[in-house]
Amino acid sequence: MYRRRRIAAGGIVTLVLLGGYSAAVAAAPLPELQATLSVDAEKQVQADQSLAQQAVDAQALPAATGWFGEDQVWANSEESYRIASITKLVTVLVGLDAAPVEAGSDGPVYTVTDVDAALIDEVLAQDGTFAPAPVGLELTTRQMLDLILVPSANNYAISYSRWIFGSNDAFVQAASDWLTRNGLDSINIEEPSGLSDNNVGSPSDIVRLAKLALENPLIAEIVAQSSVDIPGLGEITTTNRLLVDSGVIGVKTGTTFPNGYSLAAAKRMDVLGRELVAVAVTLDRPDGEARAADTRAVLAAMAESGQNIALVESGERIGKVTTWTGEDVALLASDDLSVALVPGESVKRTIVLTGVTAGARGTEAGTIRATGPSGESSVRVVTDEAIATPDFFWRFLHPGALFGG
Repeated sequence: MYRRRRIAAGGIVTLVLLGGYSAAVAAAPLPELQATLSVDAEKQVQADQSLAQQAVDAQALPAATGWFGEDQVWANSEESYRIASITKLVTVLVGLDAAPVEAGSDGPVYTVTDVDAALIDEVLAQDGTFAPAPVGLELTTRQMLDLILVPSANNYAISYSRWIFGSNDAFVQAASDWLTRNGLDSINIEEPSGLSDNNVGSPSDIVRLAKLALENPLIAEIVAQSSVDIPGLGEITTTNRLLVDSGVIGVKTGTTFPNGYSLAAAKRMDVLGRELVAVAVTLDRPDGEARAADTRAVLAAMAESGQNIALVESGERIGKVTTWTGEDVALLASDDLSVALVPGESVKRTIVLTGVTAGARGTEAGTIRATGPSGESSVRVVTDEAIATPDFFWRFLHPGALFGG
């Protein structure tokens, strides 16, 4: 009798314990599912630069190109060549560095002197270009810069540098200091107009110089003009024939006789839906037609250099998650993810997995993000199969998974 009572009591205890255990495993939170990547969590992808290099390598004579706002430059030569009136970009940049004038304003007024008028004969003796300089004519700083950069008047470049710096020696020293500060080591300047054959620079540095000019709002306004109307002088037209082309926004011509026709030009263009500005430089051409044609060719090649970079394809497997019951479920990209890049640019792909839970096929499990020049874009990471919540029987048999034992 006593033994039967002990057995009954033991059975009751067992049932109580079993009930408590059952309640505990039924209520226990499921452990977090373990998701892993089969690809790198972070990846940097660069655009193919060969298309930009091909744009200049196709030129038999010196050429270089690059994107406004970007540092990289592609060139087919790193030798220095005569830059002629492209010098005037340095002259104006250095002058504005010493005596700034804001875009949209006129700046101080300069009165033309006998010394300025005499410069015309000096310029003509060297086959240079000039604009009339009637004694007593009053010009704002903006109008002087118009005359320097639009018709490329050598006499006004010399007058401007003397006005700002007092002498050619002082100008040359200021130009040298400015070029050093801006890393334009190949450019040598001996006078402000470009009449000296010793004013030289590499194609790469002339691209960089043109970018610096476009970064200055006042210069960017001026070089985009096809003509200027100066009171007392009339309408004067540009030497940059590329300004008739759609999208061209400057920059500067240079001409040294013979075989010294050069051009730095910038063009706004649509590249795979992105609005970009390409800069192209051609130096040492035999005539004006050659420099225009070659510069157009480099800019056209840059317009075709865009690349759609595929970062992930829809349905591409990027990892897996192991379910509570031990099955592996693939993690996939929900959609295609691609970005438009040009040579010199790169994009970063980042994959972040979130906590994977039970759910139907296509349940979100993370994000694939692209971070590039145009901003951010993303697609989801999703499960390839449904993931079911384990039943009570599984819970009952796997206390270690539930309680960490």
